Amino acid sequence: MDITRLAIDRGQLMLLLTFTLIVTGFVTFYNMPRAQDPAYPIRVATVTTVLAGASADRVEQLLTEPLEKVIQEMPEIHSITSTSRSGVSTITVNIHDRYTDLQPIWEKLKSKVDKVQVDFPAGTERSKVDDEIGDMFGIAIGIVSDGFSYAEQKKLADQLRNELLAIDLVAKVELYGAQEERIFVEYNSSQLTELGISPEYFAQVLDKKNIITPGGRVRREDVRLNIETTGNVNSIDELKRTLVPLPSSEELISLDNIAKVYRAYIDPPKEIVRVGGHSGMVVAVSMREGGNIIRLGEQVSVLLSEFREVIPLGFEFEVVAFQPQVVNDTIVNFALSLLQAISIVCLVIIVFLGLKTGLVVASLIPVTVLGTIVIMNSLDIGLNQVSLAGLMIALGMLVDNAIVMTENILVLRSKNIAPIEAAVRSAKQLRWPLLVASLTTAAAFLPIALADSATGEYTAPLFHVVSIALLFSWVVSLTLIPLLTVVFLAKKHSPRTSRVFNPSTYAAYTVALKSMLQHRVATLLSVGLIFIVAIFSFRFVPVIFFPASDDARFKLEIDLPQATSIEHTASVVGEIEKFIDDQLMATEQRQGVTNYTAFIGTGGPRVVTNHSGSEGSSNTAFMLFNTSSAEPIEQLMEQLRVFLFEHYPDISASIRRFETGASVAKPIQIRISGESSDTLYTLSDQIKLQLESMSGTVGIKDDWGPKAQKIVINVDEAAARRAGITNADVASSL
Repeated sequence: MDITRLAIDRGQLMLLLTFTLIVTGFVTFYNMPRAQDPAYPIRVATVTTVLAGASADRVEQLLTEPLEKVIQEMPEIHSITSTSRSGVSTITVNIHDRYTDLQPIWEKLKSKVDKVQVDFPAGTERSKVDDEIGDMFGIAIGIVSDGFSYAEQKKLADQLRNELLAIDLVAKVELYGAQEERIFVEYNSSQLTELGISPEYFAQVLDKKNIITPGGRVRREDVRLNIETTGNVNSIDELKRTLVPLPSSEELISLDNIAKVYRAYIDPPKEIVRVGGHSGMVVAVSMREGGNIIRLGEQVSVLLSEFREVIPLGFEFEVVAFQPQVVNDTIVNFALSLLQAISIVCLVIIVFLGLKTGLVVASLIPVTVLGTIVIMNSLDIGLNQVSLAGLMIALGMLVDNAIVMTENILVLRSKNIAPIEAAVRSAKQLRWPLLVASLTTAAAFLPIALADSATGEYTAPLFHVVSIALLFSWVVSLTLIPLLTVVFLAKKHSPRTSRVFNPSTYAAYTVALKSMLQHRVATLLSVGLIFIVAIFSFRFVPVIFFPASDDARFKLEIDLPQATSIEHTASVVGEIEKFIDDQLMATEQRQGVTNYTAFIGTGGPRVVTNHSGSEGSSNTAFMLFNTSSAEPIEQLMEQLRVFLFEHYPDISASIRRFETGASVAKPIQIRISGESSDTLYTLSDQIKLQLESMSGTVGIKDDWGPKAQKIVINVDEAAARRAGITNADVASSL
């Protein structure tokens, strides 16, 4: 079937279908999923196990090594990296890129980890497997208050969290800076000793009081009844009234007579969040898969406006991260690029072919782009910076099909061939050459989609979108373009070919072409020289697969020596905040930092797909800076880098812009292996000195950090036995 003749014969139907496609394209464009980055699986999970008080060596021997052995039994594992520090074991598990269905793998990993728990020492907290490390929180709202307690701040954060979860586009909401609440039982060791009560006995009494063990079931006539034993504690007052039996007598004593029982937050806290230099909390929002981030941003903005009207005076909301604005700017830039492309094509074609011909050719661009968007949506390809980049790349190529088809039709018509016959004949002549050309161009992007890596998955929409756009433009050039030439270019042309084109430009082109043909050698030498200069110039072009993001924000990650208290880390961050307030904040006269947030003891939310923060410990901090624009970022980072070098030369600091593309923690990493930790430290210091001497290197660090100090208590075994105490009694007393 000849689709070109069919399109011309059914011209009204073809125009109706085109109009329907345009309307559908606009509706789809408005409703289709939107995000900053394309969705791709994060094949990483972490296994965290806590054994309070254990040294790094003991953590490695007792926790890390047993876990590594069972995890390595899984054939899906690509690599395992572990960090053993005082009291905490963290294992990062990476899955092979060939696996896409990750949920069964995570379940298998959890099962493996559960089996080894029974072999851990007493006091070890249950291992936590985090397989949601890849969740991205595109919206983060900071909460600060003046004159309100932490409990009141936490209550407001919980209310905001509950309201956000009610939005249909929201998948998850996390709170950062929320402190854990505990019930504390403080006792006097001397008083317990006088009563003959040991700390272990004291703990056993309380543990047996608050029972959650089921009592079983009993059959009564035709039914089975569950047995439930009372004894669980429902309030602090109930806990205070707990009767503690004295070991040396039958007497009972109330708990509140020998201990102070109260509810409070843990101190020191596990994590601290500071918003603009003030203690606060951050509410981070993750969008459900396939959602529209711009629409989610509108809903969140409306909710925050409603909250601001009812919250007490003194509470403030600060935007820490707001991806909807970034995505909206990207789409606006694409729309401007589309309009520029149409304008440029119209201008060039009008200059060379005339007004009507230029408009016919230019009509292919919006039709093809809207048709591509409809197909993208049907294939679950949303709007993001990669798919939009594919559309922008395709803009410069998809118009070629229409130009070639239109010119060929006009040439045939200049030979006194009827308009319809010229259109049909031209389509028959060019359909396969144009298809091969389109497929060849699309194939240039095929290696990106075939790359067996996270980077390949991230950039795959580039190939898909370019291919869809080129093939759709091929279809339009065989149907709509011939129809438009028949309808709008019906005037017959003179047999002279020059009448097909703009006479003045055609005459100039003819003169230039004749001149080049008369001076063949000079022309070929000139082309060859230009080619050589172009190849030579490549060496001056920076080589980078993914450029730095042009978002108006950057980040600072700092690592202090191991075992640094979170209070000291917060103190260092406080000095950095003072410098920022004094030197880097934006004013009416200069651009700079508009707001900043510090996450101390935690890696913070993943505000962009390729940001993977540290697992968090008392010696680490992550700071996120928003700026007035992207222009002053390099200068701001350099000023901050100089300040840290002059005032805190012993800390490891990484100041970087956010990247685009798949996550890359460090572009260059050197692995050192060996049996002796002292030798590894020496080699690491030598390598870091060499790297620091190279130009262009910044943020050089190792993943061990300086050695942590500890206090060792040498227990005299003989003396302890004579006193009737064990090593465990000594440790418990301390």
